[in-house]
Amino acid sequence: MKEPYLPVDIEQRVVKATEFKSDNADRYQYKGKYAQRRFMSELRFEKGLTNEQYLKLLSDIKAKNNEVIIAPYFSLETEEKVQLSNVFYVKLKNISDVVLLEQIAEQFNCTIIMQNETRPLWFTLSVTEKSELNALEYATYFYECGLFEVAEPDLMADLIKLE
Repeated sequence: MKEPYLPVDIEQRVVKATEFKSDNADRYQYKGKYAQRRFMSELRFEKGLTNEQYLKLLSDIKAKNNEVIIAPYFSLETEEKVQLSNVFYVKLKNISDVVLLEQIAEQFNCTIIMQNETRPLWFTLSVTEKSELNALEYATYFYECGLFEVAEPDLMADLIKLE
């Protein structure tokens, strides 16, 4: 298991990071192979960045740190944040489509983390450091290619405190 670290140029960019959280993916296995644990941290950028500056900054961080997976956070009007994880879910049309899923996952440098025991047509996949897209983009592709029944990203939201 790799220990988490911040990319070397973070402090130079006036970017702050939260504490690392584990995704605990190494608790699961697919075909006898355990998934790799990854760590997440929210990067907080200086205020006032344009969309273009934000995307450029993400691109620069990824280009200089090839072991980093970049996934966006979204802020809602309620100030609640929704985070895109590294994980997405795919439901096969038929169990025989598992070979197709394995081939496409390998083609796109995604890892199959597990097959759902109670719903055997559902699989959990993860993007990797070598993946070119994020989990939302891959879920969209896996769904829109028409080869699978369903594909959806794993979104995590901050809990809203009710008064």
